[in-house]
Order: sequence, then C-alpha cells, then structure tokens
Amino acid sequence: MRMSKKTEYALHTVLYLAYKERDAVQLEELAQRQNISKTYLAKVMQDLSREGIVSATPGVKGGYTLGRDASDITFADIFRIFEDGESTVACQYEQRDCDAVPGCAILVIVKNAFEKFYSDLAQTSIADLKGMAQEAPFSALWLKG
Repeated sequence: MRMSKKTEYALHTVLYLAYKERDAVQLEELAQRQNISKTYLAKVMQDLSREGIVSATPGVKGGYTLGRDASDITFADIFRIFEDGESTVACQYEQRDCDAVPGCAILVIVKNAFEKFYSDLAQTSIADLKGMAQEAPFSALWLKG
C-alpha cells in the first residue's frame, strides 16, 4: 500500500497544528512550512474540517486549529479520510462469473489485512507523534523553526 500525498500532507499539517496548540494557523503558513501548494492543501483542509479533525475560523485573525485534542486523533482517523480503505478490497467478480463471493478467500485475507492495518494505525495518536518529534532521531525541525 502506498500512502497518498493527501494523507501525508494531512498528517504533517495536523502534527504542526498540535505544535501550535490553540493558536490559529493560516493556510499560507501551513503550506509555506511544508513547501506545498496552498491550493492543494486547501482541499486537504476541507476534508479534515468536514471530519472534525481541524476547525476553521474565518477572518483576518482566523485560521486552523485542531478540532479535538491531539490524543483523540489517530493515524487511522486520518488514513480513513484519504485512503481507499474498503474500496481497495473490492472485487470485480461480476466480470468473471465468479460464485466465490461472499466467502472468497482472497477477499477475506485482504480485508483482514486492512483491518489489522487500521487497528495498528489506531494505536498511535497525533499526541504520540508530537512526543516522538520532541526526541531524537525524529526531530522534525521544520515543525519547530
């Protein structure tokens, strides 16, 4: 499985907001700190906002903050927003006249693997990642500068 750019940008952005704690951060700063497109990041932020991961405050002094406590946001929460998940486990059985569904061994194995994957991701919160970023070797200097 390959992590999409949206997922990567979302994880980094949410981590940055965790560092800023309650300070609202404007989209321009978020994009500049990560050296990414402001337009593309705006789409990521819309999805994160819709899911309650971040909160958006309009206006000159507005910006983005975490929508809930960093300890309540897991990697799984973010991956589920941007990655295929269930559709990755879909099968084109209709095109082959396959009668193995719903007990198909391939689908069962792949579905179980994704469930384990998301279960593992649910074990790490943004607060955990923030703690790791405060220690070497994962220093995340771009966050602190």
